[in-house]
Amino acid sequence: MTNLLTLYHNPGSRSERVRKLLEITELHHELVRVSPEDLKSSRYLEINPLGVVPTLTHGSHTILESAAQMMYLADLVPEKGLAPPIGTPDRGCYYSLFCLSASTLEPRVAAGLRNPKDPVLRADMLEALGVLVERIEGPYCLGSEFTAVDVLVHWQLSFCAREGHLQGLPKGLSYVEALASRLEWASSSS
Repeated sequence: MTNLLTLYHNPGSRSERVRKLLEITELHHELVRVSPEDLKSSRYLEINPLGVVPTLTHGSHTILESAAQMMYLADLVPEKGLAPPIGTPDRGCYYSLFCLSASTLEPRVAAGLRNPKDPVLRADMLEALGVLVERIEGPYCLGSEFTAVDVLVHWQLSFCAREGHLQGLPKGLSYVEALASRLEWASSSS
């Protein structure tokens, strides 16, 4: 099948958020588990030259970066309403939250984890968390409608909550708790 979606993933990694969105979209797909050892194999590097997961292929096309993969999957099923209509202000906010989450918050959280005693890195991380949390408009990121960006933001904020980084951000904690049952994160080995 030339249009098969394939997600190359490793449980517990960023691929979990793409995997969750695949479940929500109900798109037919194949999951290929990639072990940390396999990431640098010549076979896998042909698929993703960066040697990371997740990698999403759709037929002969490869989509890198989990945020891009998630936006792409939401667009494949417009009838599910996982993305606001193109050309609307809500679509602009949707893109903004995806980029803020993946390009601003995530690197700051990673830097803070590598250097937990560095007060400057911690301040940068908390600043990005605060900005993101303040942009949550209602029970969901964009207000009353659940979208694909909620999968990404919830994944990140759930991690931050577990690490104790949402203390002082009750709106963020409420968001994580409100979506917890809908977005239960698997810890399976499949």
